[in-house]
Amino acid sequence: MKIGSGALEELPALAGSLMPERRGRPVALLTDRVVKRRAGSDLLPLVEELLGGSARVRVIAVEGGEGGRVHADAPTIERVIAETNGAAGLVTVGSGTLADIGKAASDARSGLPHVVVQTATSVNGFTDDQSVLLVKGVKRTTHTRWPDALVADAEVLLGAPLALNLAGVGDLAAMFTAPADWQLAHALGMADSYSATVVDMVRTHGADVLAAAGAWPAAIRLPRPRWPRCWP
Repeated sequence: MKIGSGALEELPALAGSLMPERRGRPVALLTDRVVKRRAGSDLLPLVEELLGGSARVRVIAVEGGEGGRVHADAPTIERVIAETNGAAGLVTVGSGTLADIGKAASDARSGLPHVVVQTATSVNGFTDDQSVLLVKGVKRTTHTRWPDALVADAEVLLGAPLALNLAGVGDLAAMFTAPADWQLAHALGMADSYSATVVDMVRTHGADVLAAAGAWPAAIRLPRPRWPRCWP
């Protein structure tokens, strides 16, 4: 994992170490039509340049469905799998859904090297081996594979839409309830293990989250609620 200011500059070295047998084969670059920025500039051309230029990159731009949102459904994943044929590796540039699609495609390609360039702090699942896939119209958490590397560049994340970054707060707040679910699942034989050490690691920044909570309403700027007339 490469995290922090300037982390994107580590991408060429990561790609080189994970895809040593390129020999003219392109790197598949998975993204969507949403413009992503780094320090005010379009991120995608910068990623292409870091990977060797457009001649060495095959861009796979998935289309959004109704409302412009990309879904991790079977047709989308099948298309990405097909378009990664012959690629030396896969680099996903996007947030949660795109990362899930990339992990599923990488898994289907027998572990095709996969680097995720995270573009928002919308979810906490970038580094796990699960993907939330749309199966017969229902979202299902499905085993896929871990990405081989994650690049979380501070300038990219700061440039993400506020709504996406705030969405990640919900995932982060789960640190206070999810461990109880995990422990209960283990007690009932529904989980193979439970680790208090892992829980302690996750909760390291819990106090900071709670301390910052007072600033969230001002940042979100939610409209004034309109209560039903029956509200007491």
